[in-house]
Amino acid sequence: MMARALIMPLELAAGYVREQRVHGRRVVVAHGVFAAVEPRHVRYIGAAERLGHRLVVIVGRWAGGKVPARSRAEVVAAIRGVDAVVPVELDIGWPMTADALAVLKPDVFAVMTGGAGREAWDVCERDGIELVAGVGAEAAA
Repeated sequence: MMARALIMPLELAAGYVREQRVHGRRVVVAHGVFAAVEPRHVRYIGAAERLGHRLVVIVGRWAGGKVPARSRAEVVAAIRGVDAVVPVELDIGWPMTADALAVLKPDVFAVMTGGAGREAWDVCERDGIELVAGVGAEAAA
């Protein structure tokens, strides 16, 4: 039977990240809405996983979506390489992502698109989080 990722609230995930880092594991955070999981999402998650030892995925609320973040988190949790999923019932804008990064304090923030919003950049710079943009894009080429 395949292991599934843990689904946990943000505060519990912060403890998980701290524990992993204490044991010398490099923790990567990825994020998204994952309204309908597509091949590009799987490539993104696979590429993000390769940036460290543990992968935590934030699943945010989609403004126009009807499926709760918790339900979409269950789908993301089944993707190979995901260690923990954090469903957040807030819109997945850069301010929410920045707030989550400030709580989690991972080693790496993996972004699928070409860049991140100013809020996320600021948190990464302040907290020493490596921001890697364009993650998974090379697999699509």
